[in-house]
Amino acid sequence: MKKLCLLFLLFTITSSFSQGKKIELDEVEIKQKALPEINISGIRYSFKERDYFIKTLLTSRFWSKDFKMKIDLTYFYEDKKKNFLLIEGKTLVKIDSEILFKNHKYKSNKRIKVLLEKIMEVSIIQNNITQIVIKTN
Repeated sequence: MKKLCLLFLLFTITSSFSQGKKIELDEVEIKQKALPEINISGIRYSFKERDYFIKTLLTSRFWSKDFKMKIDLTYFYEDKKKNFLLIEGKTLVKIDSEILFKNHKYKSNKRIKVLLEKIMEVSIIQNNITQIVIKTN
């Protein structure tokens, strides 16, 4: 009887640690997108705040010479120094080669939300004037 109980206990323990069936990967759903990217002076960054940056940019007065916006880049560097990209002055914003002016169509939250879903690439180019180029699908 002891041998039978020991055999039953051993069988129960080993079967409880084994996997019942294989997982089918077709059934796995991905709820979250990959981190959005932003291109700053030719360098690609995974920038999780990209959508917030675009929304803030489009609702602010980027066409004004008094415009200022700061992007925190300390997340991307190991030394954790205060690294910022400072955008100052009149900024040229293009969406699919359309230059935005003071009365652009992306001032409402609804239009910005639709735009954010379509964005494929965001580039920031700093020369004499800062350019922010947004490409959509």
